[in-house]
Amino acid sequence: MPRKQPNARRRTGRSRTEVQTIDARGLKCPLPLVKTKLALERLPTGESVRVLATDPEAPIDLAAWAGNAGHAFRELGPGEFQLTKGGAG
Repeated sequence: MPRKQPNARRRTGRSRTEVQTIDARGLKCPLPLVKTKLALERLPTGESVRVLATDPEAPIDLAAWAGNAGHAFRELGPGEFQLTKGGAG
């Protein structure tokens, strides 16, 4: 029996690009937010960045900014966050 050729259009649900990591550990407010904002501006809608930050204000700032800008914010663990670019820019 002949082998089936893989379907080139098949989607795995995974991004084709690596998620960029922003290492903002040791940086104080507003630098983790500034670095994240600049990184997201360069990404297409739907792509994500991973942020590492030790500033206790970082999750508050990142979540508030993401909500206002139309992006998704998710806390992955202590000091580790993911922001996904929304359609708002």
